[in-house]
Amino acid sequence: MKRIVKTLVILLVVAGLGYLGLRFYQQNASQASSGAETAYALADLSVGSLSKTVVSTGSLSKKDTLDLKAPIDLVVEAVHVQAGDEINANDTVLSIDTKALAASANDLQDQLIAQDETLANLAGKYKETQTLKSPVAGRVKAIYVNPGEYLQEALRDQPALMLFSLDGLMKAEFTGLATIPTGGTDLKVISGDQSFAATLGRVSEGSALVTFSDSKVLAGEKVQLVQNGVVLGTASAEINMPYLYTTDADGRIDTITPKVNALVNKNGALLSLGSVALSREYQAVLQTREELADSLLTARTLLEDPVIYAQQGGIVAEALAQAGAEMLAGDLMISLYAGDVMQMAINVDELDIISVSPGQSASLKMDALPEKSYEAEVVHISQIGTVSSGITNYTVTLELAETEELKLGMNGTASIAVGQQANALLVPLTAVQSDNQGSYVWLYQADHVQTAEEPGIKTYITTGLSSADYVAVSSGLSVSDQLVLTRGEANASASPTGGEMMFGTGEGMQGMPALERLTEGERESFTPSREQGFPSRGN
Repeated sequence: MKRIVKTLVILLVVAGLGYLGLRFYQQNASQASSGAETAYALADLSVGSLSKTVVSTGSLSKKDTLDLKAPIDLVVEAVHVQAGDEINANDTVLSIDTKALAASANDLQDQLIAQDETLANLAGKYKETQTLKSPVAGRVKAIYVNPGEYLQEALRDQPALMLFSLDGLMKAEFTGLATIPTGGTDLKVISGDQSFAATLGRVSEGSALVTFSDSKVLAGEKVQLVQNGVVLGTASAEINMPYLYTTDADGRIDTITPKVNALVNKNGALLSLGSVALSREYQAVLQTREELADSLLTARTLLEDPVIYAQQGGIVAEALAQAGAEMLAGDLMISLYAGDVMQMAINVDELDIISVSPGQSASLKMDALPEKSYEAEVVHISQIGTVSSGITNYTVTLELAETEELKLGMNGTASIAVGQQANALLVPLTAVQSDNQGSYVWLYQADHVQTAEEPGIKTYITTGLSSADYVAVSSGLSVSDQLVLTRGEANASASPTGGEMMFGTGEGMQGMPALERLTEGERESFTPSREQGFPSRGN
């Protein structure tokens, strides 16, 4: 019996301990669940300096290039430079095959003689005066030039020299007619006191097209359509078959033969020119002759000294000419990097490009010369972006003066200072939220009844320059204010050294998770130093 009682007591003790353990577990689980909710912390503000820098990499190149082209058709005998060589002005670049050059000079001489013969023939046909004749028969309806003008100068502002009517008819389309006309001898077109028999053409609901003689009415004149003495409508007259006459002849207009509305036969005289300019054919042959003469002079000069010299100093970018190669006039032989201005092209992403503008200064650090810094300037920003991995980048070109140690192709890092704000009130970027009314923070106030929806006083602010971690606030807050941050916000605003912000103990308020006060040391890791300015993420 005693053994049974003893066993029951043990079972009761075990059951009690199990119950207490279960309650303890449930309480801890509840506390853990509560702890998983958002915790809050207070953070002080600070005044400091805020700067923003755009950083990117690139390689050096020359701003200017110079192309050496073949002055005439020639054959290369030898090339004396190669890509990467540094040359000075007047250095020998190429040697020319003199045998081929002599043959080229003889050919140029023959072409020059042929051009002279062509010029002589054209000159024999030249007359100081010229009569322009009509290429068609018709009636002159408009003349766009005047005596005393030079023909081609006058035609710059005019559609043509003259306007003709070719079939003897004008036309007019009358719309909005209440009465549709019918054909017959009583259908007329009236212009002023002039009356013309009208021929009815296309007719549709409310409109009619008629034709009449082109002997008097000009294009654009208002005419009336009349039948049986009743005016049916009004319209503008047009030429039924128009023809605009122009010419490439040039000279001073001495006389204009026909008048407006006069009939002109094909090959009939239209106007006479004085001080007639040379024909375009003569001018083209003359220009060719001058080019041949220049080429012949170049060939003869090269025969005396058959080499090509560098026009200025630089670095050979590419040597396209090869020994034995035939080069035509204008062919590229040697390409040089020239001048004393260097460039670096860098890529700036779409988030930073709006902060970059021409004229801004930049600092360059070259990988091969880490101890030195070089001043550069933004000179060009491409307006077309290139998408890579979902990010759009824009090419920004920097210029800097060439120095002896800098070489083409060197890689480096460019830093462009795009903004600086001194004595700014600095707020953690993660504390700033926004809605339709603007940017705001949660401001701590001791007597505020906190809720999950409103942990502090919602305060709208005016923001300025921002970096990866902080934003300058120009209105809405003062340095004595304190902000309410969530644990996530506080951790994101930890010191740039990567240390996690710790929380002290605090009591819950109005059923909220604990509102904790940062220690002085924690605040220092949270706020930028007044002396050292503003830290950037990752520095």
